[in-house]
Amino acid sequence: MRMGTPESIAKLYKRRGTPRFYITQELIEFYLRTLFFFFGVVFFVNVLGAVFQFFFKNWWEILGGMLNGIWIGCLISAIVITIVFVYFSMEGFLPE
Repeated sequence: MRMGTPESIAKLYKRRGTPRFYITQELIEFYLRTLFFFFGVVFFVNVLGAVFQFFFKNWWEILGGMLNGIWIGCLISAIVITIVFVYFSMEGFLPE
């Protein structure tokens, strides 16, 4: 008795989402919430660090460092989160 190839058997159980660019339609809302949450965390950490440095450095150095930290932090978090969600979309992960 032949059951078929492993790919054909797994295809029955592995559902795919509705494609939308590289991230499926079902994951896009969760992706945006996750992205904005981490942007908020990066912003809060940089502002908190700038407040503690306020007494030791000039304000323009603090402002430049804070903006640079926010930019780099948001860029890195966006890249990592996007890679993770593209992988989830390619594997067929659907939120419950």
